[in-house]
Amino acid sequence: MNHVGVGMGKATYRRVERRRKVCIQAFASDLGDTIDTKCVIRDLSKTGCRIVSSQIRDLPELIQLIVEGIDRPIRGKIVWRRGKMAGVCFEHACRDEVRSSIETLYKSLREDEEHGAMLLGCKDE
Repeated sequence: MNHVGVGMGKATYRRVERRRKVCIQAFASDLGDTIDTKCVIRDLSKTGCRIVSSQIRDLPELIQLIVEGIDRPIRGKIVWRRGKMAGVCFEHACRDEVRSSIETLYKSLREDEEHGAMLLGCKDE
């Protein structure tokens, strides 16, 4: 779970879980599917991720990530932006089916890592 702290008048976000470096192509969109932006997930934990896209500034605060192999979009909130990167906190605390999708993706990455497989062919947007 991400914790929100207050420091010097503005909210700061701190992640609790360590993120794994990955390279997963995905699409980020607003919750109404009117914006559809190609992105790359560069690190991932069960609670959030870092995405890279040349269109980060066009994305709203609340987004959904569409990842091949996951049958449901993963909803999240952009908690920081820096250049072409953004940090996303997943909004899955109350949604077991979404949490299950994220855990399945996370588990498959761990299995690939254990077998020495690498995710290749990713370019940061």
